Amino acid sequence: MKIDDTLTLGYEYSEPRSVMMAVAKRQLERLAPQFDRIRIAVALTLAKRRIAR
Repeated sequence: MKIDDTLTLGYEYSEPRSVMMAVAKRQLERLAPQFDRIRIAVALTLAKRRIAR
């Protein structure tokens, strides 16, 4: 699973970042329930950096 696929799945980059992050977090938790919270936090941090560019 790539973070990019999760973030862009049906959502435009014009969406507010908070909305995108909420969606990304929900999708990460749904797709990878075996992730513990630390791994989710790391993935979200990487995603935030990618969106910020």
